[in-house]
Amino acid sequence: LIIENAKLRDAYIEQRNADHFGSVDPMVYAGMLEAYSEEGKEWVLALREYVWENYLLLEKFMKTHLPKAKVIRPQGTFVVWVDYSAYEDIWLELDRVLREEGLFVGDGGEEYFGKNTCVRYSVAVPRAELEKTLERTAAALQARQGDTRYDE
Repeated sequence: LIIENAKLRDAYIEQRNADHFGSVDPMVYAGMLEAYSEEGKEWVLALREYVWENYLLLEKFMKTHLPKAKVIRPQGTFVVWVDYSAYEDIWLELDRVLREEGLFVGDGGEEYFGKNTCVRYSVAVPRAELEKTLERTAAALQARQGDTRYDE
């Protein structure tokens, strides 16, 4: 955080240090107080619904375009794991398509599952961006599907 005004910067630092010995930024503290208000609750509930609808969109895409992929339903988070091990014979090509088209937005699963055919996605993104990415991915899969390997 850059605060050019020395008086304002000093006031900020003083408040920051007063709140948990500098471990909580004043803006985070104010945000936390708002999150526990009635308006904050409404916002969180709306956000949760929005993210869930994004998950359902991703799940539907997988069922339609990559039906052998195992989508692991998130549990209290916005992270979705997809296990592509059923596509192991074409994994390198499929992985390339997903990365080129921007669908892959998280870690590979080797660290967590012991194999690199699991991929972590975030569905806490603007829906328009998710839709655009899914459309591009579907088009790329279609273009490379001469033998329909992805949907066997």
